[in-house]
Amino acid sequence: MSMFSITITFISFLICIIYGDFISNMSNNNISIGPCLDGMCMEGYECKDDQCYQLPSTNTTTTITKNTPMNKTIGPCINGDCPNGFVCINDSCYSQ
Repeated sequence: MSMFSITITFISFLICIIYGDFISNMSNNNISIGPCLDGMCMEGYECKDDQCYQLPSTNTTTTITKNTPMNKTIGPCINGDCPNGFVCINDSCYSQ
């Protein structure tokens, strides 16, 4: 084998290892979606090491529209505030 072939084979091997590790980390929910706010994360996520990670048992998403019923929360209020279009009731954000 030439040196070029060995180099290409080695680089390909490294790419497979790195890419495979990245995919396994994504499937294990080991990637943070962002920092915790006052030690809290949105519903379906938990705060670990000041970062929000998806809970293993949550594999569904909640789509919020203007027709979302008031009994459906999008997550906790942060310092008594919610995003625009939502209201804080009992420390949870609900659609207005």
